[in-house]
Amino acid sequence: VGLGVNHLARGTDDARTADTALNHPASAPEAASGADPVRTTGPAMHSGTDYTPQSLAAPLATTKAYGVPSPPRMAGAEGGRIPAPDGRDLLARLTDQDALRACLRAIAAEHPAGPLVADLIDYAAFQGEQALVVRFTDGTGTSWAWVSGPECGVPGSGADTRYRTRVG
Repeated sequence: VGLGVNHLARGTDDARTADTALNHPASAPEAASGADPVRTTGPAMHSGTDYTPQSLAAPLATTKAYGVPSPPRMAGAEGGRIPAPDGRDLLARLTDQDALRACLRAIAAEHPAGPLVADLIDYAAFQGEQALVVRFTDGTGTSWAWVSGPECGVPGSGADTRYRTRVG
């Protein structure tokens, strides 16, 4: 927050820089002071990948090699996502930035090892079921893969955790 205030105080109009400084904490003390506990490194993906426990345990560079797409179920998928048995996109709610942010905060609450840096957010599947897959590094420097269901971030549902594993 201090970086954003300093930036604004200098009279610069670059809102993107101020937004980045305000929404993406750079250190654990900032996260502890009420800043967002999760920082993302890029946009979310809609890969359509059907992840497995084995693919999630692999380092990020090899995840795509181990992810197993599910061609028969993906043929009619909207945006590359696997539809529910009744054809609904159960992850549609999480495409809203506020809902996604609530989900990421719920994951951080269930994994309280300092601020999290999400390297991958993928609207995909896990073992044939729609899921939000998040790969992150926690405050200790440990990499994790986290699978959340469509109720992630909904009050009372927490992170709707389906699977989690340490990576590497």
